[in-house]
Amino acid sequence: MSLERVVGIHLVDMIVHRWDLAAATGRTLVVPESLLEVALPIARVITLPGSPLNGPGGVYNPPLPDEQEQAPMEALLRLLGRDPRWAATQLVSARLPSSS
Repeated sequence: MSLERVVGIHLVDMIVHRWDLAAATGRTLVVPESLLEVALPIARVITLPGSPLNGPGGVYNPPLPDEQEQAPMEALLRLLGRDPRWAATQLVSARLPSSS
């Protein structure tokens, strides 16, 4: 695998995992359009049918169907099997033990 492809896959992963964290903590993720313009074509290639990265046994869930009107970030998430409308229904707050 070429260095360019490896770096591209990492770009896609970092964007999507940042969305995972933002969604799980009830925050909004803003990704610059310039990054999405680079990441979306890479995601389309690495999630093609037959890709070893995609589907059962792969690192990504099977893609979700596209919607007619979707933003580039939504398209990226759907390609990697994530529902852009997903949100944490309950946040868990951690309590640190008091230092007293």
